[in-house]
Amino acid sequence: MSFRTAVIKPIISIVILALASCGCASSYSTLRTNDPSLRSRFYNAPYSKVVDAVVEAASKTRNWKVQEIDEEQNLIMVVDEDGWRRYVIKIYVKEMPDNRVRVDAVCATGGDIVMANKEFLMEFLAKLDNILK
Repeated sequence: MSFRTAVIKPIISIVILALASCGCASSYSTLRTNDPSLRSRFYNAPYSKVVDAVVEAASKTRNWKVQEIDEEQNLIMVVDEDGWRRYVIKIYVKEMPDNRVRVDAVCATGGDIVMANKEFLMEFLAKLDNILK
């Protein structure tokens, strides 16, 4: 085995492992789930009230921190950090033609919505439902 093979192969393996495990830093696209408890929510409330409620509920959900609010794209970006892992949660808030407001929460990760994210999303949606009752 040459020095080059002995050194480069382990480095390449480490880089691939690091990229695969870092979730939102990878090039994977945003994933949606088929779980009915995590599907779109519709609210009969003014758009601004729903946006405020989303920010409030996200701020009260475990390790979530509101990172960005982009009203032009109807997007609230939240980061979920806990030790070594980091996930980006995208929350879309959109006014519908029937005067309702639609809220979609999706994870930008390298895999499907894992159990921890599912629990966080369910907690967030429950808080949002309670605020907008």
